[in-house]
Amino acid sequence: MKNIQDIMAFIERELEGQRAFVQIQVGNEYYARHIGEGKLAEHPRVMTEPSAPFLTWLEKAIGNALVSEGTRENHRNTLRHLNGFNAAMTFTDLSPHLVADFEGYLHGLGLKINTVAKQMKIFRRYVNVAIDEELLTSDPFRKWHVRTEPTSKQALTERNLRKWEQYVSSSEGSDEEMLIARAFLFSCYTGLRFSDIREVHYNHIKTVSRQKWLILRMRKTKTTVRIPLSKMFSGKALSLITTRGKLFPGLPANSRCNELLKRLAKRMHIRKHLSFHCARVTCATILIHRGVPITTIQQILGHRYIGTTQGYAHVLDNTIYKDVKRAFR
Repeated sequence: MKNIQDIMAFIERELEGQRAFVQIQVGNEYYARHIGEGKLAEHPRVMTEPSAPFLTWLEKAIGNALVSEGTRENHRNTLRHLNGFNAAMTFTDLSPHLVADFEGYLHGLGLKINTVAKQMKIFRRYVNVAIDEELLTSDPFRKWHVRTEPTSKQALTERNLRKWEQYVSSSEGSDEEMLIARAFLFSCYTGLRFSDIREVHYNHIKTVSRQKWLILRMRKTKTTVRIPLSKMFSGKALSLITTRGKLFPGLPANSRCNELLKRLAKRMHIRKHLSFHCARVTCATILIHRGVPITTIQQILGHRYIGTTQGYAHVLDNTIYKDVKRAFR
């Protein structure tokens, strides 16, 4: 090790004033050091062997990632696809050619374009982590460009919403079905994400100027939303609150909820491909139909960028007709 230190010190002196990345292989061990980029480590760091299994490292990286459990499960799904593609993948194998082949593999599974893009972005995220940790010296995604296509997000109409309200009032389903139906309806009234619906607590409801507000720091974006429950949808969300603890304790995983939502929609004769995310889109769509400014909807949904909100707030035919009619009075 002392000889390696001497060699590194010599190279550093020779390259004084320049920026460089130096890597030395001794047997199966690799040593690396940055020169000319801030304070240097006292000793060169032992790198992961390039022939080491990439997916073994990736599994640990996903387990250590600071993300929600729902997001972690999405990342593990990408890991499963990578295992199916090439379970023996090493760090050395990572190249633009492999990235292109993996994208082709995902398309070959019949996945939609946007689903493929999502899987590729997750893969790239962890490749960037490996680069940051100096486990890779080049970016295999340097020639890759994300490919997506516009999507039509599903939203309930106000007529659909009334059907949903009648179903919740009837209490005809199983305990699990009624819990999911109530939570979905609460999301329609507030625009909260599924991850926030699972965590929303009675303590998040505050009285401001004698009006009930839901004030919550969102799990995904870490931004705080302020939702006027007393006024949104005529205060209907308040009628769904039946506890002074978590509002929807025991809510199943998102996949299970989505499975039952499809069953409930069929029972109510709502011909839409529902998911829990549909409730958030429904909230934005109805608000814009009712004339709420897009910037206000952005604040309610907790979006950082107005463009994201515009993608949620579908302009319905009724909204177009009403706006045109108003213009030609």
